[in-house]
Amino acid sequence: MTYPVNPKYQPGQQVMITKPVDPTATSMRDCTLEPYVGHTGRITKCYWIGPRSGELFFVYIVAVEVNGREKEIILHEDEIEMTFASA
Repeated sequence: MTYPVNPKYQPGQQVMITKPVDPTATSMRDCTLEPYVGHTGRITKCYWIGPRSGELFFVYIVAVEVNGREKEIILHEDEIEMTFASA
């Protein structure tokens, strides 16, 4: 896939979900990410979004195993970091 700029992460990379969860968060997104913080997963797809002229950000589909089942979740670039295994 061709991107207007290079994404920070590529499909196949192992990443850790790192978004800190604020216990007083009122955002539905923060609540739904909480069970995955600290888990590692594999990026399966990457998409870029340009909501306004000059703005660009990436979202990633990450496969994570939880309770013996694989789930795919969508994460923003600032909610993940590369694991040592990917370096």
